[in-house]
Amino acid sequence: MKIVIQCAGAKNESAPSLCLHGNPLKFVGNPRAGALDCICPWDTIPGGNALTWIDCVRAFNNLGNSPAAVFRAMDITPIHHEDLYQCGALYSPHIYEQLLGKFGLVDVYILSAGWGLIRADRFVPNYNVTFSNAQGVPTSARVTPDERAGHPSIDEGILGTDEIHLFISQKYLAYWNLTFGPQLATRKIILHWYKPSVFSTVQVETHDCRGRKTNWHYTAAQQFLVAENR
Repeated sequence: MKIVIQCAGAKNESAPSLCLHGNPLKFVGNPRAGALDCICPWDTIPGGNALTWIDCVRAFNNLGNSPAAVFRAMDITPIHHEDLYQCGALYSPHIYEQLLGKFGLVDVYILSAGWGLIRADRFVPNYNVTFSNAQGVPTSARVTPDERAGHPSIDEGILGTDEIHLFISQKYLAYWNLTFGPQLATRKIILHWYKPSVFSTVQVETHDCRGRKTNWHYTAAQQFLVAENR
């Protein structure tokens, strides 16, 4: 069984980002023109021969074709895994810890508007990217599912034949369908949802999320955990 839950805006305040030439970088979805310290995860690295920051993070996790030494030579730090947070520990809400406690680091994935699909044991920089356009969300953080779907991801899919349980809201579902749904069409996928719905490509399990309009997927995930622990 594989678990996919969307990312959260609330993150561990001590989680570091990356630095270029000693200057901390802020990873956002829509950087203001001229803001040199704010970049998108999918932007190309200056002088990096078309390599992106996603390529960099993949290399630090021993993924992809470019070794970490390539990025080290560009004076990108931190360069050691222990300097970054594992994705599963990056988010503050308790549900992430609960899911990891039940299913483990390699069977839980985060669907991130910034870094794409990320297995929970991957090491990633802090970031502020979201599909939400709710009041209070800064413009710099926003990206649409369509825009994000055109860019690569830390993990490019979910290997194996295990069934996949999704705890994601509407816009993250749109991103999932655009990016990962087609390649996983032969897998059994269960979408945990807050109301009776019909989706042609996946099985839907409905939860009583007590009328929550935001973060209802946390309630769905908690109810799923209770059922799994019986």
